[in-house]
Amino acid sequence: RFKLIDIGRNLNNVIREIRNGHADWIDLMSDRYGKSVDWWMSNISGRNIFSSNLLLYSGYLVLIERLIESGKVPDVFMLENRALLRTVRYILEEKGYECMVPIKPKFKDSHFYFYLKAVYNLLVFTFDTLKRLAAAKFTKHMEKPLEKSAKTVLLDLFILNNSFNESGEYKDKHYYPGLYEWLGEKGFNLLILPTISVTTGYLGLFKAVRLNKYRFIIKEDYLTVSDYIYAIMHPFRFIKLRVKSDKFLGIDMTSLVKEDSLRYLSNPLSLRSILKYRLFKRLKESGIKPSLIIDWFENQVFDKALNIGAKEAYPDTPVIGAHNYISYLNLVHLFPTIAERKYRVIPDKILVSGSKNADLLRVFDKSCPLGFGPSLRYSDIFNNNNEAGGSTSREEKKLPLVCLPIGEDDSVNVLDMVVRSLRNFEKEQKVMVKFHPGCNIQAVMKKLGHKVLEETVRILDVSLEEALKMSSLVISAGSGTCIEAAARGIPVAIIGSRSSITNNPMEYIDERIWKMCFTSDELVEAIRYFNKTENSDTCLMREIGE
Repeated sequence: RFKLIDIGRNLNNVIREIRNGHADWIDLMSDRYGKSVDWWMSNISGRNIFSSNLLLYSGYLVLIERLIESGKVPDVFMLENRALLRTVRYILEEKGYECMVPIKPKFKDSHFYFYLKAVYNLLVFTFDTLKRLAAAKFTKHMEKPLEKSAKTVLLDLFILNNSFNESGEYKDKHYYPGLYEWLGEKGFNLLILPTISVTTGYLGLFKAVRLNKYRFIIKEDYLTVSDYIYAIMHPFRFIKLRVKSDKFLGIDMTSLVKEDSLRYLSNPLSLRSILKYRLFKRLKESGIKPSLIIDWFENQVFDKALNIGAKEAYPDTPVIGAHNYISYLNLVHLFPTIAERKYRVIPDKILVSGSKNADLLRVFDKSCPLGFGPSLRYSDIFNNNNEAGGSTSREEKKLPLVCLPIGEDDSVNVLDMVVRSLRNFEKEQKVMVKFHPGCNIQAVMKKLGHKVLEETVRILDVSLEEALKMSSLVISAGSGTCIEAAARGIPVAIIGSRSSITNNPMEYIDERIWKMCFTSDELVEAIRYFNKTENSDTCLMREIGE
């Protein structure tokens, strides 16, 4: 029998050590292929850990090399795919080790499957595009006349499931609350350029957009057949680049780079981003001349598409990036690199809130163009901090609040650890659960089991602000809610991943207000510790938050 080695904490430490060097390694490829729009629309240049496994696999390989150096080489390695298998075997053979590296060949890991999936993604993209075009056509007559002004601001943001209330009114709680009114008072003509993050109900959505008091740009009104063909041809152009990589820390990454490129070929996000890039040419042809473009800047492929397209169509129009939110250091794509600045795929200036965020955003590029701007997204924290959670009295009954991330699997993992932890309490310990607005609640419930949840948790359907007022502790993984809780003096328990990259938004915050938990035992310890918090400690946490 074999004993499973828990690598979660060690992997997290390795990722923290190598992430800067890994960004430099990607930059070498960006310098090589940076003149190609298709390179910037790829998962590799995007560096997003949710659509590329290269940073994670690099962490695995460095961790394995360190185990070899320490003489603690496992007898068996259980690996995810063939490319990783080949690379690990090469490292072991080079060091003179013969270990079992079993892997069952899976059809889903073959290059043939990746090509089939790419074709499937193209068909899904085409069908989804037809639905959007139909919805745009059927609602076109509802649209208000487009005002063309010399003081036009083009505002980039996302449309989520909860962006419109029951009466169809647009409510921006996530991006620029208060900015719309200010721009109106200053006499600017506001045009909203949305990235639609829903995949169903286009007819109702487009109707709400057309009838809204704000003027939205629906790209289906402007794009041509040639634009859609150009997007569909993206994977074929990318293959022609024949991407080659240098070694990373002496490790040959050839197989992994090729596997990562093919696995995410015809990524729908890349295809939609190509359309966003082409849109600016069509907006210019229609007579729209913005004096300012504001990009909700997450440095993802659609941000790069916006910046490339905007600078080609409107070379004299400044592009401002709004980065007024909390950055997680392991979400390496958030931080611009030297090559991204060199090839002008980032805004002309990026606005951040505070000198600490400025230092963080320059982690890969010390010359990144930054400025300071208000944290509109977190304005409610400052407005309501005195009456929110974390009050100096613990007499009122409050419960731990589990705030789930957007990913289904991540949400399942968090809830699974929470449920297992609750079984270790002598007295019944209840918790509250708040789902991310973009998360598929039914899918999570199905995977975990309705009965398990009903017995241990209380699912909330209230605003985050109201939920925090009822909470004594926030438990989460990779959620900006952790920062909002800490700002109110509410302690936080971060659920660390046991085999993947941990996203810890509290990494650079005073550790007295948060704890990292990689096991259910560590979570139990954190809950018990913060449950015993005295009033003096609570006051200290409020001070840390402020």
